[in-house]
Amino acid sequence: MQFSFDATNIDTTDDRSFEPIPQGKYTAMIVESSVKPTKSGTGQYIELVCQVLDGAHTNRKIWWRLNIVNANPKAEEIGRRELAVLMVNLGLGPNLQDTQELHGKPFVMGLKIRQQDGYEPTNDVSFTTAMQVGQAAPAMGMAQQTAAQPAPQAQQTAPPWV
Repeated sequence: MQFSFDATNIDTTDDRSFEPIPQGKYTAMIVESSVKPTKSGTGQYIELVCQVLDGAHTNRKIWWRLNIVNANPKAEEIGRRELAVLMVNLGLGPNLQDTQELHGKPFVMGLKIRQQDGYEPTNDVSFTTAMQVGQAAPAMGMAQQTAAQPAPQAQQTAPPWV
């Protein structure tokens, strides 16, 4: 089969790293989201792509999965609580109609490194908090740039609507 391709103007440097970034707190925002079926097909999770907004790891992406329907009641409870806390930290109300509502709002994300037998280390989101009053969101230089809105600080307990 004949095929013609010119790679002259294509940047072939690979600056994408899949190494976990160090444990700590990072300013981030959600840039992509989707609702997907679990591997078993009996549940659903929300997959959030969080982008780091400042520091040495600016623009790195972290994938975060939140179980919203799961055969394991504890997994579902944890996922729903994490989503509710995230919504509070983003300044959203108790009702989410579309995962797009989570996009473009800066928040503080805690990361840890998870070691699993047989797999490479990866980052896990350990907590989220709201941007503090007076804390400026980093310059984002992207179409999704938004002003940081101070949001109430979330409690570690589930909000009353969960």
